[in-house]
Amino acid sequence: MAWLAALLLVVAVGLGNHGNAQVTQGPTMRAFHVISDIKYHYAITRVFCRFVNPSTQAGEAFFIVTLPDQAYITNFVMEENGRVYKGHMRKKRKYDRAVKAGKSAGRVALDARDSSQFMIAVNIAAQGKATFNLTYEQLLIRHLGVYTNTISVSPQQIVDEMSVRVHIEEPSAISHLEVSELQVPGTSPSGSGNRVALGKIKEISSWEKEVTWAPTPDQQRQQGTEGFRGQLVVKYDVHREPPALQTYGDQQDFINFFAPDTLTQLSKYILFILDYSGSMATRKTEQLKEAMMEILSDLQPTDYFSIVVFQFKVKVWSLTDGIFMADQINTKAQNGNVGYIVQSTAVNVAQAQQFLRDFSDSGGTNIIRSLRTGLELVNVASDYWVRNGTQSPLPIIVFLTDGLPNEEESDTNVIVSSITAENTRRCSIHTLGFGDDADMEFLRKLSLSNNGTARAIYEASDASSQLNDFYKSIGSPLVSNITFNFLPNLVNISANTITRFPMFTKGSEIVVCGKLRKSKVKRHSKIGVLNGVSASGSINYPILFNPKGFRKRRSIPTESQSYFEKIWAHVSIQQLLDEADTLDGDEKNRTLDKASELSLKYSFATPVSSVVVVKPNEEIVLDAVPVQAGTWSYSDGVGIGQVEQPSTSVNYKQPPVIESPNYTQPIPSASSGLNG
Repeated sequence: MAWLAALLLVVAVGLGNHGNAQVTQGPTMRAFHVISDIKYHYAITRVFCRFVNPSTQAGEAFFIVTLPDQAYITNFVMEENGRVYKGHMRKKRKYDRAVKAGKSAGRVALDARDSSQFMIAVNIAAQGKATFNLTYEQLLIRHLGVYTNTISVSPQQIVDEMSVRVHIEEPSAISHLEVSELQVPGTSPSGSGNRVALGKIKEISSWEKEVTWAPTPDQQRQQGTEGFRGQLVVKYDVHREPPALQTYGDQQDFINFFAPDTLTQLSKYILFILDYSGSMATRKTEQLKEAMMEILSDLQPTDYFSIVVFQFKVKVWSLTDGIFMADQINTKAQNGNVGYIVQSTAVNVAQAQQFLRDFSDSGGTNIIRSLRTGLELVNVASDYWVRNGTQSPLPIIVFLTDGLPNEEESDTNVIVSSITAENTRRCSIHTLGFGDDADMEFLRKLSLSNNGTARAIYEASDASSQLNDFYKSIGSPLVSNITFNFLPNLVNISANTITRFPMFTKGSEIVVCGKLRKSKVKRHSKIGVLNGVSASGSINYPILFNPKGFRKRRSIPTESQSYFEKIWAHVSIQQLLDEADTLDGDEKNRTLDKASELSLKYSFATPVSSVVVVKPNEEIVLDAVPVQAGTWSYSDGVGIGQVEQPSTSVNYKQPPVIESPNYTQPIPSASSGLNG
């Protein structure tokens, strides 16, 4: 699964022209507005663009939107040469979630990490106009203590009217809000200290804030002839009233948010399985070593770790014996030698770091043997702690590779089925695909089948930071073996989203959605209980229905379609697609059919549904196609270093109210007046 650490919400809009004509002679973007409304961490984002063609000849323009792979388009309307066309959803004939990155038509923005691209080309008549309205929705995932909404802007020209507005309204007080100026992932921010922060924060109430960004044409010109280019990043978090489990809803649907960040961290046993094959040589290996220095330093004294390195041979590092072949593990264990299960003391960590600094290797890629070695270590360690009468730390495997299996077993389906069957202790296996050659489809299936997550690590100057960021997202477990148990007389159990989770990590959030069986459930009624295991033992949280939250006023106004129902549908579809990626044959097809039914019912353009625009004598099928970051630039090769972006940050800590810019009107509809 393409992963967005903090869960990023990304939009990029670009304009392209065919032929050698200058932009001023062909279609020109006159207005670009984005409005993103967030309630209950669910973002509904509307993108509006207006183009005019001042030329005496027809010209082609491209409307391009780049969005995260878990954001779904819900509406698309365009007006072309005076006629309005509205998109509708249709079931896809073929499931294409696993389309290889980089095969989409059109150009790909350099900052299009973990994303999909929506594009449509229109031919604008001489002196004509065209407008586009696109809406997409996404549940923002809490990552490292914040929800992140990132809007990327790449108009490729100076735009007369440009604005971004992010409106946040939550049932709990907003405890932190910040906005950073445009930046491009994987690059160093501008060093210029005289740039003015254009992002503005307006405090409406403790639970309602608004961020606006509206550069004038003159401010755009200060960035270069093509104006602004980069990502506008908005991060926020909410106050967690006791208890750590919050339940909101209406008389049909409900959502549980679970984030007990104040609990004591569980001790863990983390196994690092690291690819040292020939393709990892030089730069990748150096970035991996740099990241591992920091990761090892972040381990707690109560944690344990092991290091497995592999190419066509698999080796294990031992505190007492140094490096040895993996097939010696059991022999050493039988002799009482478990020096490869290392407690994270400062001295031991320093020795491990020195080993990684000095170690180098090359060869093929024996993935199945390295993973089996990891599972063998989990079993040996568990037996060791049982014999010693101590509580076993929570086992976690982190597996990193940059290529395809080519030793012992090359069939990825065989590897997944074998490792899943052998993982009898249901240890979480998290996978990292380093670079363009990593098979993320395989790694995703492996992780989803083994209680883990998959992350693509991009080959860029910030690769070490990407690795560190991933570790921080899984490295602080606070609760394990989490189960939401609902009362069947009040809750429709069959409609629940996933209710069992291997662990909760600090700074994240567990979301469970469901449907009430009774039409009227009183406020604070107990509809179930959450069970789990913390550092102090078993924990139990009552699941109390609390539709209004803790604010001393009315609840968030209801919409024509409930936010809770939208969130339930969104999460259900995503989980069905995840489940389908672990299945084969008829079982996979039945799961995809369920996802398709929900996608069409709730008008989501997903990997199993498409946006279709019907025009005279033409039917256009529009899909958001997975893309590969860094392949192209909207500026046709203009280096990102030539358009530096400010990196100042406006932090909402102490509340002086900063007034919003002038643009506050709603996005125009496709049928509204278009003044060129």
